[in-house]
Amino acid sequence: MLRRVYDWCIAAAHKPYALWLMGFVSFVESSVFPIPPDTMLIPMSLARPEKAWTYATVCTFTSVAGGVLGYVIGAYLYDTVGHWLIQMYGYGDKVEAFRELYAKWGTWIILVKGLTPIPYKIVTITSGFQRRRPAGRHRRGALPVLSGLAPGRPAPHSTISPCLRLG
Repeated sequence: MLRRVYDWCIAAAHKPYALWLMGFVSFVESSVFPIPPDTMLIPMSLARPEKAWTYATVCTFTSVAGGVLGYVIGAYLYDTVGHWLIQMYGYGDKVEAFRELYAKWGTWIILVKGLTPIPYKIVTITSGFQRRRPAGRHRRGALPVLSGLAPGRPAPHSTISPCLRLG
């Protein structure tokens, strides 16, 4: 099934409405979708290098918006949707790894997430879940978490597209 979804993303990169599709894929990948927007970002940037920054910007903004959805899932729907997503993708061990990093580094880990192998949806959902803990060292409110999502998310998108543009 994942192969069909991946192939659909690659094929969709060449459609006239590809920018909208890529934005949607970027949005849902931040919380629920298994395929990263890079499957569309890379072919689109190769096909139209002059649009690489536009594509990266759309990916970044829609990914951060999707991160807010992931945070909401973790904060309010973890026991149903959040836990189900984590189990479905087999991310249980990554959640624990992220919780340890979160306990040690707090919101800083969200900023540097781009340098870790932890999937972004784990960061967003687990950050929302951490909000539910009793007040104390490991609890973070929405504002610090969400302010960490925005500056930390552009790294993957803003490095891929321009590199492809340069050739």
